[in-house]
Amino acid sequence: MNLKKKELIEVSIATFTDTVDRIIFSLEIADLVNRNVIKPEHFGKKKLFSKGSVVGSVDRTRNPEGLKKISDDIQFSSSSYAIIVCSEIYFGITSIDVGEQDNYELYSARQILRIIRNAVAHIRAVTCKFAKPTYKIRKEYRNKVYKVEKIGLTLDTHNLHGTVFDFKQLGGMIKFIELLEYLKEDLQKKLLA
Repeated sequence: MNLKKKELIEVSIATFTDTVDRIIFSLEIADLVNRNVIKPEHFGKKKLFSKGSVVGSVDRTRNPEGLKKISDDIQFSSSSYAIIVCSEIYFGITSIDVGEQDNYELYSARQILRIIRNAVAHIRAVTCKFAKPTYKIRKEYRNKVYKVEKIGLTLDTHNLHGTVFDFKQLGGMIKFIELLEYLKEDLQKKLLA
């Protein structure tokens, strides 16, 4: 392995580690908000200034439920960031596809990451108030079941195309983190090869 590829893999592993840390931090914040350890009163009233003029203001105490929504949104945003960054890095380093027959679990893990990356990249308006990631699965990957038994992750793509993505379909956010760790292990193996 040449030095440049080795450096790319090392940077990729560090990025995966940092990204997982961000997701865990956002989960911790959401948990603290949901348990009322962090309350709207901690934020008070804020005014946003630009060139000496007030351009907006926020009063978290007026809408306590809004803080829970924001913490959930931050959690989802950090996870969406992770999906995009990790998939771009991972597939950039491991450009050669792994065949289903070569290593079914790694093949499945790669397909799951690719499918959820495409869902995040295809945000569709769900109502007039918000948009959500929507599955856009290529025909050859639809109506299949992908399994990564090592981490207990299964994604059944039957009837997913065109529906709204939710981490619950993976078994929750923890399963998504385990998926990233599994793929990071693959990068580490490539580094040692």
